Amino acid sequence: MLSHSFTINYYITVDHSVEMSHHAVFSNMGQCCVAGTRTFVQEDIYDEFVKKTKERAQNRVVGDPYDLKTESGPQVTT
Repeated sequence: MLSHSFTINYYITVDHSVEMSHHAVFSNMGQCCVAGTRTFVQEDIYDEFVKKTKERAQNRVVGDPYDLKTESGPQVTT
C-alpha cells in the first residue's frame, strides 16, 4: 500500500498542482509524518511539472518564523 501519495493529472492546472504538491511535501517544514513523499505525475505534463516544482522549491522563503513571508523556519536535526 502506498501511503502519503499525491497524484497529478491534467484535470487541474500545472501551477495549481505544483502549489498543492509543494504544500504536501513542505507542510510543517517537511518534518511531518504525513508529508506527501510520493508524487505521481501524468506523463504528458511531467516535464512542465518538474520544471515548475524545482523553481517553486528553489524560491521557498527560509528565515525568521515570525516574518509572515517566511515559509520555513528552524529545522530539527539529530
